[in-house]
This record gives sequence, C-alpha cells and structure tokens, in this order.
Amino acid sequence: TYAIGALGAVLPLPGRWDPKSHLAERVARASGRQIGQNLFVVGHRGESQEYFHGLLDSGLMMVLSERPSSTGFARYISKSHSDAWANKGYLWAYLERSETLLVTTHLQADGPQQVKLDQLGELRKFLDQFLMDHPGVTVFVAGDFNLQTGRIAEVANEVLGMKLVTTPSSPCCLDHVLCNVSRPGVTHTEDHTASGVRDGVDLSDHPLVQLRLDGG
Repeated sequence: TYAIGALGAVLPLPGRWDPKSHLAERVARASGRQIGQNLFVVGHRGESQEYFHGLLDSGLMMVLSERPSSTGFARYISKSHSDAWANKGYLWAYLERSETLLVTTHLQADGPQQVKLDQLGELRKFLDQFLMDHPGVTVFVAGDFNLQTGRIAEVANEVLGMKLVTTPSSPCCLDHVLCNVSRPGVTHTEDHTASGVRDGVDLSDHPLVQLRLDGG
C-alpha cells in the first residue's frame, strides 16, 4: 500500500511545528501502524527541501508500508513566477524487494506551459538513468501535474514515456498516476473528500487519489 501526495508548501523552521511529521502521525494512528516499524515516511524533516535555492518546502511526502531501500529529492532547475520561491521538484523512494520506484512531484502552477514540460524533461532524465541502473523496475509517478486533463495522457507518453493508469475524476483534475508498464487490475481513480485520513478535517485542497492494483 502506497500513499503518495503533494501537500501544501510549508517552511518547517528549526524548533517549529513540522506539519509533515504531524500528518504522518495522523496516518499512523488511523492505520494502526507505527512509524519506523511498519510505516515509513519519506520527504519530512527537510528531506524534500534545498534551503539555499528556495524559501518554501516542496510540499512532497510519501507514507509507505514497505521500508524503502533508498530515497532522494531533486528540485527542478526550470522554474518561473511565484513558484520560483518554492522547491518544486520530485521526491522518490525505491522499494528493492518489490523492484518498484515510486516518484511524487508537483509541477509549476503559474507561468508558461513550456516550464512544466521542461520540468518533466528533467524528471525524464532521472528516470532514464535510474532504469539503466535498475533494469526491469516498475515505475509509478504520481502528483499534481498542473496540466490540462485532456493533455496528460499525451504528455505522459511523449515526455516521460509512461502510461496514464488512473481515470481523471473530473475535467479539471490535475492529479494523476502514471506507470511505465501496463498493470492488469488497475482500477479507476476514486475521488474522496481531501481529508487525508478521512476524519472530516480537510488537509488539502486536492481530492484523495487512490490506485488499487490486483496482485501488485
């Protein structure tokens, strides 16, 4: 089970409240798991932030039920407008046991379309290199792509060489899951109120995107 998402951009200052850790703890309580034992957090405690290049955190975090063998974050070099203040980029976790690479990203919101395509081009370079080093790995890329829903399948194929494996919940949906292989048993996206752990308290302005895989 994987939970991948883009949270609101935040700046966790030293000695201040860390919202990502707080959210991870809420997920742990709701799932009956313990962080570090059977629930693993990627992207908190400054992992998805390069302070020298931006004032705001990337807003990316993953909560996994399998311990990742390696993780990382890279900010996008291409950026413009107000998004330049945030560390927009991609966060990744490699699950060696299941030979799966999980990536979450949040693309540019403002500015020209080309900036978003350039950011995806940067992500493609990382994916190509990773697959060269780990042939046969299944790759999932999820997040807020800030692209027109009607274009996401085309862009995913042309720029990333990946397939769209979720069905947009609405014509204005920005959140999608992509994969580099066809996965039997993929269901459509389920659109729930963005409560994070479904406790009735909104934690995001985006719906919860779920992807179920049979035998995956």
